[in-house]
Amino acid sequence: MLDNIRTPASREPPEPGHTSRHVLPVLLTPLLGREQEVTAACTLLHRPEVRLLTLTGTGGVGKTRLALQVATELLDDFGDGVSLISLAPISDPELVIPTIAHTLGLRETGNRPLLDLLKSFLQNKRLLLLLDNFEQIIAAAPVLAGLLEACPQLKLLVTSREVLRVRGEHEFVVQPLPVPGPQQHATSEALSHYASVSLFTQRAQAVNPDIQVTDTNAHTIAAICARLDGLPLALELAAARIKLLSPQALLARLEHRLQVLTRGPRDVSERQQTLRNTIQWSYDLLTTEEQRLFRCLSVFVGGCTFEAVEAVCKLRGDAPPHDAGDDPRVWAGSTGGIWGDGGHSASSRSILPPACRGGSAQAIRRRAAEMVCLFGAGTRESADGLAVFARTKRSSTDLAVERCPVVVLAGSGSFE
Repeated sequence: MLDNIRTPASREPPEPGHTSRHVLPVLLTPLLGREQEVTAACTLLHRPEVRLLTLTGTGGVGKTRLALQVATELLDDFGDGVSLISLAPISDPELVIPTIAHTLGLRETGNRPLLDLLKSFLQNKRLLLLLDNFEQIIAAAPVLAGLLEACPQLKLLVTSREVLRVRGEHEFVVQPLPVPGPQQHATSEALSHYASVSLFTQRAQAVNPDIQVTDTNAHTIAAICARLDGLPLALELAAARIKLLSPQALLARLEHRLQVLTRGPRDVSERQQTLRNTIQWSYDLLTTEEQRLFRCLSVFVGGCTFEAVEAVCKLRGDAPPHDAGDDPRVWAGSTGGIWGDGGHSASSRSILPPACRGGSAQAIRRRAAEMVCLFGAGTRESADGLAVFARTKRSSTDLAVERCPVVVLAGSGSFE
């Protein structure tokens, strides 16, 4: 998101006692609907024992924007400054320390290792470093723990699609923006209280100043925000289409959302310019085993329970990874948000990455119909399981009727 921000020119390490403040980028758009999250994150970073705070969440949920707002709010609390370290351009964990050092204006002198120079520079500094986009260099996480041990007044605010899993880390999960419920009476007044609607409307007005939320179109706009699950990136990409499409036409096209949510701003990274790219970036960060599990999980709609995952894996003859229950890349982080608390998540519909299109995706969805039949009977014992079963059954019915009508009838029987 911030690949185009310039870092300060290299200079000699400051003299002892010298303080420097590193200015954060000027934010071009307001942050909407995140007041509680900003307050909560700032409160955590004010606590002496919280020195590493990791903002996690699915791609496009707004981790960077939230972190920048938090850092801005804390400028006066760190006498030696607050610095943004953009890690998006790098993929080699060995480049993390050079990137931090370069941003702070340090460079190697003599034979002294750069890490030692950095620790010496930061040792007595009351400084906050915002490390943005850490997921692709997660192997460098232990280096951050070493910095914190050597520099007692240093604090780190990190954005990542998965937790770092190092000592002293505190996780702060960034959720999508709230959306109107399906039963809510949609009026312009009622929708004005939803940040997802405010974000969509504001971005839409940037390309079409005449667009307004009225009682006439309120239901349609509410449906757009709900269809996009309150995901800020998706809302912004959809709003750009209002230049040519009416809200009704846009809503109809969201049946094929990955084809519609494209053409993001040119000044953001390529993976943030389309929703498909965001999902693909996350998918590519997974191991082969995790990718296989992700393809199985894509049959679920609106999240799933761990028991449902076990049922699908058994159907395939596989076993879930031993640490799957603790792996945020699979459950919430870089998979695109298909795992949810109590069956709810950032995705109301199943998502398959481009690598899974075609025959493989068809086969996976056919297996979903079989899962409906085999898993359905056991869901009566759990309200969450019943909800998962019902959503997945509805999602898989159309394809399964064409491919495997007997399985659908059997699944329907077990659901009654």
